[in-house]
Amino acid sequence: MIYPAHYASDLERREDRAVGAPFGELLAENDVLRANQRDEFIAWVAGTTAPFPDGYRKIKAINVGLMVATELEAEELEIGRNECALGGK
Repeated sequence: MIYPAHYASDLERREDRAVGAPFGELLAENDVLRANQRDEFIAWVAGTTAPFPDGYRKIKAINVGLMVATELEAEELEIGRNECALGGK
């Protein structure tokens, strides 16, 4: 089973409420997982990289202890899609 670090909504949950899926199922549905060559995968990552989200630098600073967020600030920073992993253009 593969479990995501983040997910967008309850619609992604399975009948048992889990958000994971068997690797074989993901492999059948996800072209990127079937990349056979390192260069092919790197090209895909480079082609899908987007700018970091607005709150990225603040989130990183909070995560490493350089800043402190109130509960409300933390909740606001968590709203929206998880786009940090492939950000950086």
